[in-house]
Amino acid sequence: MIDRITRRSIQIAEFPLSGRVVPEYEVNEIREVFEWPYRIIYLIEADPSRVEGLAVVHGSRKHIGLLRE
Repeated sequence: MIDRITRRSIQIAEFPLSGRVVPEYEVNEIREVFEWPYRIIYLIEADPSRVEGLAVVHGSRKHIGLLRE
């Protein structure tokens, strides 16, 4: 599983817009990809060649807030 998530992170780095917008936030810069059963949530920085990993969450868990209000 760690290898699969690592490979997916390489995809994110190369193609940051390949993930979908996270429905809980509806912010274009916060995206996710799935490596079942996990959601990999990340932020596309102002410089689109940079991304920041925010969370790896098991799909069966209730989503936790990532943004400060």
